[in-house]
Amino acid sequence: MQDASKHYINGQWVASIDGREMAVENPSTEQKIATITLGGVADADAAVAAAKAAFPACGGNRPFGPDRRTGAVDGGLQGSSRRHGAGHQL
Repeated sequence: MQDASKHYINGQWVASIDGREMAVENPSTEQKIATITLGGVADADAAVAAAKAAFPACGGNRPFGPDRRTGAVDGGLQGSSRRHGAGHQL
């Protein structure tokens, strides 16, 4: 049985602050195959705080701002459309 009882926050596997768990069952056998931890507001807040703290270390000047990201997505879609035909549009 898999153990997914921790969250990956700030580069480490940590126990849930809220501590709620849920069993995961195989739908065809109804056998319990894993236990997962359900993150709550406190867990999300910890993850967001860790991400904000890490952001300046990753070059917090946003080298890939919204305009550049949109251009990259558009370019990828155009390339995909050329290779696979029309239909790959946002």
